[in-house]
Amino acid sequence: MLSVAQGVLLRMESDVGRVFLAVFTIPIIARMCGFPVTKLIIAHNVACSAAMLFICIYVLNRVPALLLSIRRGYRQLRAILIVRGIAIGAVTVWRRLRIAELLTSAYLTMFCVRMYVEVSENDRHMGETFSIMMSAIAECTSTPLSLLALALTVSCACKLIVKAAQWTVGGVHDERHVLAHGGCTEALTLVLLCFQIGILGMRIEQKVFLLGLVLFIVMSALLQSLYEILEPQMLALGAMPSAPRSRHIRTISLAGILILGPIVLSGSIASFLPIDLWCVIIVSNCVLTSIRSVSTTIVYSLTLIDNRAAEPWERYDDFVFYTRITTRCVELLLALGVVVYGIVAALNKQWTVASIVVLIFHTYFNVWRRVHNAVSMVKARHTATRNIDSLDKATKSQLEQRKDICPICFMDLIEEARITPCRHLFHGACLRKAS
Repeated sequence: MLSVAQGVLLRMESDVGRVFLAVFTIPIIARMCGFPVTKLIIAHNVACSAAMLFICIYVLNRVPALLLSIRRGYRQLRAILIVRGIAIGAVTVWRRLRIAELLTSAYLTMFCVRMYVEVSENDRHMGETFSIMMSAIAECTSTPLSLLALALTVSCACKLIVKAAQWTVGGVHDERHVLAHGGCTEALTLVLLCFQIGILGMRIEQKVFLLGLVLFIVMSALLQSLYEILEPQMLALGAMPSAPRSRHIRTISLAGILILGPIVLSGSIASFLPIDLWCVIIVSNCVLTSIRSVSTTIVYSLTLIDNRAAEPWERYDDFVFYTRITTRCVELLLALGVVVYGIVAALNKQWTVASIVVLIFHTYFNVWRRVHNAVSMVKARHTATRNIDSLDKATKSQLEQRKDICPICFMDLIEEARITPCRHLFHGACLRKAS
C-alpha cells in the first residue's frame, strides 16, 4: 500500500520504477521463502542498497525538471510581488500553496498520534478526555511552526463554528467582518498570548496549564463572536411575521446554547484554574455573554408579541427599555465585582504590573463608560417619555370620526393615539420607537 501511494504521489509511469518502490519487501519475501533469520540482514542490506540506487537514479532524472520548476516558480513569485505588492502578494502565495490547509492537516495528524500514545502507552482512560487532549496539544506545540499550526487549526475550527451559527440563524456571511467572524480574532489571541507568556520554552506540566488558560480565553472570545452574530439576526427575526417556524426554532436553540454554554465554561474555568484576577475576568466575560443572550431572547419575545397584536402595544417600548437597562445594571455589577476583587488582591500583595494595568483599563472601559452610557440612556428615555406624555390622547369619538391610520406603522388607529401640535394622530408606541 505504501508503494502504491508513493507511485501515485510521484506520478511514476514506468513499471520498473513502481517495482523498485517495493524493494523494502525483500526481507519479508526472503523470510517467506525460508531464508534463515540470522541471514536476513543480508536481504535488508540488499533492499537498502537497491532503494538508495533507485533514489539516485530518480533524482538524476528529475534534477533538470526540478531546476526548471524552481526557475518558473521564481518568475511567477516575482511577477505576483511586482503586480500586487508584497503584502497582497504574500497572501496570494499563501493561498495558492494552501499553507494553512497543510499546517492544519499536519497538526491534526500529530494531535491524533499523540492522543493515541497518551491512551495506549501511558495507560490513561478516556474518562480523562480533557486532560489527555491538553497533554497532546502541549506535546505537539514545541516550536514556532507548530504554534502557528495550532493557531491555524483553532482558526479553522472557529470559522466552521461561526459558519454553522450563520446557517442556524439564517444570516448571510459578511465578508467585511472576516477578521471578526472568520476565526482570525481567536487565532491572533492565541498566538499573542502564547508569545507573551513564553509557552514554547516551558516544561510539559506548565505548558498544559497555560495552554488551558489560553484556550479558555479563546473559547470565551468565540462565544462573544457567536453572540454578535445572534443578536442582530434574532432581533430582526422577531419583526418578520412571514419567517418560517424552523428558523425561529434554530435561532432559539442557538440562543439557548449561548445562555448555557458560558455558564458551563465558567464552571470548567473555575475548576481548572486557580482563582485570581485573570480567572475572574474570564468568568465575568462568559457570564456577561450569557446575560446578554437572555436579554436578547426577552426582547425577541416582546417583539413577537408586539408584531402579532392588532395594533402596536403601547407598553412594548417600556418593557424593552426595562430589559436593556436591567442588563446594563447587571453588566455594571459584574464589572464592579472584578474591580473589587482586583483591589482586594492588590491589598493582599497578590499583584503584578500587568494585573494593575489590566485593572485600570477594565475600570475605565467596563465601569466608567458603562455608567456614562447608562446615565445617558436613562436621561434620553426620560426626556422622550415626558415629551410624549405631554401630548393629548385622542378620544374614541375622535378616532371613529377620523378613521385614520398611523403614518409610522400604517396600521389603523383603533384604541389608542396621541395628537401632535400639528393635529396629526400617531400611536403612542410608534412615537416612542421613533424617538
